[in-house]
Amino acid sequence: MPTPHDEEFVRFAVAGGHLTPEQGEEALAALAEIESLGGVASAADMLERRGLLDKRQIGVVREA
Repeated sequence: MPTPHDEEFVRFAVAGGHLTPEQGEEALAALAEIESLGGVASAADMLERRGLLDKRQIGVVREA
């Protein structure tokens, strides 16, 4: 299960128009899958690696 911080990050990314609601749902599902396989990832890192957010957008969302 994604952390509350990751859920909040995704929620702000969607609210700010950086992700669609569908992309937000997919991101949270991907984080849950990563964790179920024993991995660790933050929402910001995973979204950047997938090319859905760039560093500038991540900074904007974090400031929100």
